[in-house]
Amino acid sequence: MIGFRTVVATLAIGALAAAPPREIKVGLIRAMLRDVPRARQQTLEKQFREVMTAQTGFEGDVVMMDAGADARRALTDGDVQLVVFSGLDFAWNRPKNETLRPLVIAVPDPDALRAVLVVAQTEPAKDVAGLKDKTLALPSDTTDDALQFLTRKCPAPGSPLTGHFAKVSNPASLEDALDDVVDGTAQAALVDAAALKMFERRKPSRRAKLRVLLESTPLPPSVLAYRSDKLDAATVTKLRDGLQNAHSTEAGQRLLSQIRVKRFDSPPADFDKTLAEAARALPPG
Repeated sequence: MIGFRTVVATLAIGALAAAPPREIKVGLIRAMLRDVPRARQQTLEKQFREVMTAQTGFEGDVVMMDAGADARRALTDGDVQLVVFSGLDFAWNRPKNETLRPLVIAVPDPDALRAVLVVAQTEPAKDVAGLKDKTLALPSDTTDDALQFLTRKCPAPGSPLTGHFAKVSNPASLEDALDDVVDGTAQAALVDAAALKMFERRKPSRRAKLRVLLESTPLPPSVLAYRSDKLDAATVTKLRDGLQNAHSTEAGQRLLSQIRVKRFDSPPADFDKTLAEAARALPPG
């Protein structure tokens, strides 16, 4: 027979687990801010805290993490309540925990979800193998998912790009990377289709000197995820509603423009299918 103290203790633990947190800690995987200067990281963290408080009423903080596995453990242990996953990272991690759920997805320009490897019109390479021992321009705004796509297209899939390219440079912007290819200081640039279209609008004569060597199918968008057994339904609703309205505020627009996102939104009904297809096309290394 279960004792009275055991029942009381169990109810108390359940009440604590269900109580909404006063502060929402968000895990951010370091690879998503690859080569981003610390000053810009600090700006993003400050803007996030402002938007989180204004839109949801919760104080927010950012916790940096090394990998998706670390993020899963932190969610399980309650060290963070939300984690920002790249689309592919979420696709790889979602099947490992049925309680891992998307709170909102980041909605960018659809072309920003297609990675493109761009070379000069005069470049003789017909594929990635032909770029062996050449220079790749890899700006910090290139997403981690685009990087994952390219590493799987190299002759030794999953190996570091530095093992294939003689040099990997880090231009300050996507546009600078494309300019480097035109100017011959790099033989290839990894950007996205949205950046390439913008380059064409701004510099049509220079765009005419470039060609797309390799292009991905649409990659899944980034995800702000939570564990359904760690956050109560009321908190989830409050967070989701607040973040979905962030684009309607000045502070929200500032944050979204920094991360090249139009808005946060609920995942579409076929999102699980999208994730499964992405994981099949680009499995974890």
